[in-house]
Amino acid sequence: MTRDTEDLIHQLARQGVSSRAETPPGLSYTVMLGVLPAIAIFLIFFGFRPDFMQSLANPYFVLRGMFLAALAAVCLTLIPPVGRPGAVIPWHRLLWAPSILVLGLVAERFGWDPAMNTVSAPAWVCITGIASLAAFPILALLLAVRRQAATQPELAGAISGLTGGAIGATLYALWCAETSPGYVALWYGLALAICAAAGALAGRHLLRW
Repeated sequence: MTRDTEDLIHQLARQGVSSRAETPPGLSYTVMLGVLPAIAIFLIFFGFRPDFMQSLANPYFVLRGMFLAALAAVCLTLIPPVGRPGAVIPWHRLLWAPSILVLGLVAERFGWDPAMNTVSAPAWVCITGIASLAAFPILALLLAVRRQAATQPELAGAISGLTGGAIGATLYALWCAETSPGYVALWYGLALAICAAAGALAGRHLLRW
């Protein structure tokens, strides 16, 4: 990398940090293009669990939904900064979502069991289900970041993958009957890690200048 290129990157980074435009043009539209096919896949192959309304009385069901929705929302706020040259990522935002799950893990550890459901499907169904629902959101987010100027393609791809995974997991949770925080932390967490790794691998090739 030449000195002129480095100077250009630093100049763009300063402009990106000082810019008031937190959301790049078309990001919301691009995200919706990824979410809509995911919703269609969910409705066709999964659907809402039969006892969905009754499940709202289960605190662990609500906690799981809050964790996943919060993770997706927080990750979406990281997409604009990660696409800027040399921008600093506000990692502290990611602490909010895990803190919700930690509350459930603590309650489960001390034996609080408000009629939790048994496992609805093998773990591989959980992982592949989340991955299938996350595929289109991840692709849409990668395309959105590609229109920016990310100087850390693997990182940008990983955040895109994690965000898409959180969106897919939020949808999958509407079908999954297993609400144990331990199960969510292990198998949902593994699925999210796989999505982030896949995003990082894709970002290495798709987001490189």
